[in-house]
Amino acid sequence: MDTVKNLERVADLSTSLVGIYQTIFNNRESMSEATRQDLNTMYDHVKIMLDQCIKDV
Repeated sequence: MDTVKNLERVADLSTSLVGIYQTIFNNRESMSEATRQDLNTMYDHVKIMLDQCIKDV
């Protein structure tokens, strides 16, 4: 059951990240280096969470 909750969390976070990137791209906005690093860190955490969920299955 925890794995299902974690997968839902990963999906929600992934969807949020995609939304952020789409907004930046569609509005032709630029990102500061700090923002880029923060988003990359969030992506890395989501990937780690997904990898852990896959191992748990």
